[in-house]
Amino acid sequence: MIKICHLKSSYKYLGIPNVFIGIHGAGLTHLLFLPEWAAVFELYNCEDANCYFDLARLKGIKYITWEDSTEVNISGR
Repeated sequence: MIKICHLKSSYKYLGIPNVFIGIHGAGLTHLLFLPEWAAVFELYNCEDANCYFDLARLKGIKYITWEDSTEVNISGR
């Protein structure tokens, strides 16, 4: 069963974090609602380091990603 959550009600789960951590995906677009002192840490950037980096830069928040691709273990590949 898929749970559908309205965007407005999902903000209560986001709160006001200092660091927003997530794996590469559409959920990281919530970084647009972070305060200016926050930072976003993308756990796996799918070899597209600029995808969420650009959003974070435009928002004016710090962006950090996993740098060592040898440490990433993708099952099934």
